[in-house]
Amino acid sequence: MKRKKAMKEATLYIIYFGIAAKVLSFIKGILTASKIGVSYKMDSYLLAFSTIMLLTSLISDGIIIAVIPLLQEIQERHGIERKISYTNNLINITAVFSFILILIGFIEAPAIIKIFGPGFKGKELDKTILLFRIGLPIISLSWINAIFSGFLQSVHSFKGGPKGKVASGILYIIYLLFFAKTCALKGLMVTGIISAIGQIYIFRKGLKRNEFKYSWNFDLKDKYIKKLRGYLIPIIAGVGINELNVSIDNAVASTLSAGSIAELSYANEIIDLFLGVFIAAIVTVIFPVLSEDYNKHDEDHLKNEIKHGMNVVLIIAIPVSIILITMAEP
Repeated sequence: MKRKKAMKEATLYIIYFGIAAKVLSFIKGILTASKIGVSYKMDSYLLAFSTIMLLTSLISDGIIIAVIPLLQEIQERHGIERKISYTNNLINITAVFSFILILIGFIEAPAIIKIFGPGFKGKELDKTILLFRIGLPIISLSWINAIFSGFLQSVHSFKGGPKGKVASGILYIIYLLFFAKTCALKGLMVTGIISAIGQIYIFRKGLKRNEFKYSWNFDLKDKYIKKLRGYLIPIIAGVGINELNVSIDNAVASTLSAGSIAELSYANEIIDLFLGVFIAAIVTVIFPVLSEDYNKHDEDHLKNEIKHGMNVVLIIAIPVSIILITMAEP
């Protein structure tokens, strides 16, 4: 009963902050359309950002999903010290690997952008390459944020992520209101980097409260690092389908009239405003619970929680989808 109450409270907390974050994101979209408009310049930014996010989300989403059950297993079997040591090892391995990827991305930026934006040429292509290079540090910062988020969610601490999204929305709005005319799209990409750094800062209280302290630890042979690799492959394949769809949409849109990518982006933000808040909150809270039940071999409770979660998701998703389809224009 206590766990149900805690889950309900956590879900409502994420929903409240999620609504605030989505409203801010929606305002950000309106301001972006107002200040920058639907043009080839905005298309350049969106293609560069979505390409970075393809490389980012594939791993970061996979890390959060894979690391939660592993950290719960480590703490249950070996204690908090081993859990913290493993987390530091994962952070350091991720930092080194992401730095190599960023370096490759910087060098191979022209080839990468030509793949994901085959219709871009001349100034449009050059602008996209520049923005892509500026935004590459987001990869490393997002992966580290994913590890911190997984660490906190493994102990049912969910406040840092939603707070970070609200802070991110505020940062973007401040930039668009006061700096967009002078710094344009370069500044918008830099704002994304600052936002990722801010998320790490917001996580620090929760990490400290759960005894986390950073230390240098680098061991590729750790058995739980090997186990994580095994988890990541199917997770990345699943997450990758959705991210790849976005990239394919943008690649096709890059061959159409100027502003097509921006139109797709604005439409997706409207959908995400309604669906993203509630579904994300339910999934975020229920996953660590399912993971705990699995580690404890409590199959009956695991099945009941899955059924309950699916029912709640469908109760929300189906009517909202119908409303969005029938009332698309207004």
